[in-house]
Amino acid sequence: MIPAVLTESKLSTEDAADLLHVTTRTVIRWATHGRPVPAHPPVVLEAEQIGRKWVTSREAVGRFIAALKAARNPPPAPPVVTPAARARESARAKKILAKFGIGVDKKKK
Repeated sequence: MIPAVLTESKLSTEDAADLLHVTTRTVIRWATHGRPVPAHPPVVLEAEQIGRKWVTSREAVGRFIAALKAARNPPPAPPVVTPAARARESARAKKILAKFGIGVDKKKK
């Protein structure tokens, strides 16, 4: 299977470095090890080594930037439910179930 970067508009590491405002060494490091992102696995730039040269594509750079943005801006965490709110919701649910005769409390001996 042919890697996607080889079928897209190719960029040399030098061109990719200019586009990303980094050094060519950084581009190769991101392709081999990924770009570290806190609390997230590293984001890897798609690239292929052909002989001694590395190539990537404009599309791969776009996907890399999009992945970095997504990793830095995770979706918001669900709201925290307090114990008091949980107790109120439980009491409300018990009342509804009691109307149908479900879960009637029986005293333990």
